Amino acid sequence: MRREAGPVLSAAEALTGEQETFTRAQVAHLISLAFESGIRFRATYAEGEMLATWARHHVAPPTRRERIAAELAAVDRAARVRAEREGRPYRVYRGGPVDWETGAPVRRLGAVA
Repeated sequence: MRREAGPVLSAAEALTGEQETFTRAQVAHLISLAFESGIRFRATYAEGEMLATWARHHVAPPTRRERIAAELAAVDRAARVRAEREGRPYRVYRGGPVDWETGAPVRRLGAVA
């Protein structure tokens, strides 16, 4: 959502001026501006941290494919650890619905309900 300069400047002027009370719409607008500002700051900060890390280590940023592969590998490792901890064999998840209690694949969705 792109903000126009006029409403933002009006909101800033209201805060720094002599106005002591604010309407419901003004408060909602100010909260919206603060929230959006926080979101933009967090995203910009995270991007800066990421770029600085890559520059520090002289590494090219990972591709989307590499990031997805790394995330899937982490999920797979966690699943193997959990299966070992629970004393059951690890089964590779091939997609589709599974029974919540047993982890076994569900052949017919009507059977679960």
